This record gives sequence, C-alpha cells and structure tokens, in this order.
Amino acid sequence: MENKNEFLTATDISKIVSISRQAVNEWLNDGRLKSFKVGNTRRIRPENFIEYLENLGNDSPAMANFKKNIANYLWQKYKDEKYLNEAKTQLDLIERYAKIKNTRPKNGNE
Repeated sequence: MENKNEFLTATDISKIVSISRQAVNEWLNDGRLKSFKVGNTRRIRPENFIEYLENLGNDSPAMANFKKNIANYLWQKYKDEKYLNEAKTQLDLIERYAKIKNTRPKNGNE
C-alpha cells in the first residue's frame, strides 16, 4: 500500500496554488488533471500536477517554485501525520496505564 502522504488531494492543491477547491475539482472533472479515486477522495500524483502546470505554459522559474512548494507541502503533511501518530500512541499508552492503575488493589491487600 502506498503512503497517502505521497499524493495530493484537491484541497492540498488549492492550498499550494492559492485557488479554490472548486476550481481544482473542475480540472479533475474535466480530465485536465489526472487523478484516481480512493474511496470518496481523488488522489493526484505530484508528477501529474507538475505536468499539468507545465502544460499551462509556466516558465522555468515558476515551475521551480511550484516544485519546491509541492515538495515542502508533502513534507509538512508527512511530518504532521507522523507527529499525530506519535501523539495517538502516547495517548493510548496513558489510557492503558490508567486502566491498569484503576484495576489494581489500592492497599495491595484487597
């Protein structure tokens, strides 16, 4: 299974290029931007988004900036997911400890 953070969603793209999600959805619905569905969400490979931007006629400096922004966005998305998972693990451990602590006899004699 591929990491979901290796792909972009319409919301991700709208944040990267500061346009509405509806505009991105129009690109997807018209077939201008390649995507695939995972459940109810469309996923876009970064290279497909880059190809789309190149086909719009963006020059080299603009494309370099887009590529940097996409890479930074994906990295941040990965870090956020990683830290969220670490926090969930810590909460699970705290909850388990609390359950164990609450089930032990208080004086050791009970």
